Amino acid sequence: MRRVSLDLTNLINDVIGNDGDIVWATADISYSEFKESYSRAIILAQKYNQFITNDNYNEQNYHNLMTIIKTITDEKIKQLKQLFDQLNVSNYIPPVAQTDEMSLLAPFSFKYAAVQAGLGWIGKSGVLVTREFVLEYALQQYL
Repeated sequence: MRRVSLDLTNLINDVIGNDGDIVWATADISYSEFKESYSRAIILAQKYNQFITNDNYNEQNYHNLMTIIKTITDEKIKQLKQLFDQLNVSNYIPPVAQTDEMSLLAPFSFKYAAVQAGLGWIGKSGVLVTREFVLEYALQQYL
């Protein structure tokens, strides 16, 4: 199994930061349809900046929260892409949703990769659960 080198790990940490709001790890993706072109995925888990419950839930608050998280993770992914392009490392950002409306299967499973990366496990509700934060992370991936 190929691991991310210490130098590359430090460069990735520089991009992602160490404030605890985003955790990341790498996952072996030999199970995926991308295995011929890529050996690992970088999985980002962004901590929610607020916890939505049944008592404080409304569509607008949820939408705003997801927009903030997507903006943050998209910027980190953009910065990682720039880093890997500068280093001439082959990279790809897979689609976040299914591309085949007949099968409704996504080409890459964020949740499975997060589990493979050791970030947590999938709970009964179908979301990533970590030791530190229960149901508080949104996932993003990068091959």
